[in-house]
Amino acid sequence: MEKGIFTVVFTGDILFDSIISYLDDFKNMQGLPKNLKLLYNFTNANFHLDPVKIKIISDKATDVTSNYTSIRTAFVVAEPKVTAYSMLFSLMNNTEKTSREIFSTLSAAIDWLNGHR
Repeated sequence: MEKGIFTVVFTGDILFDSIISYLDDFKNMQGLPKNLKLLYNFTNANFHLDPVKIKIISDKATDVTSNYTSIRTAFVVAEPKVTAYSMLFSLMNNTEKTSREIFSTLSAAIDWLNGHR
């Protein structure tokens, strides 16, 4: 994908435990820049979550990214339910160092991550 953007593609049925497992793996990654750009492509994903689980995921995501200077996250979505989940997640645990946006196209998400919008 784009240089300097950490890209994750979720496809198929996504369960709470698999997201927590991903976040555990993410925490152990080495060599990522301190000013982190994340791109999550959810266009072919079907999440099985509820607001309580989204809050737990948000708390965990905040914890695993605590050592970064800034975290700019773009979510690319297609389905209304996934859009709603992404919006709910984006509203939780916002800090001065986090910035989250939701997009319907990859190109718009990449432009935003690169500061072109």
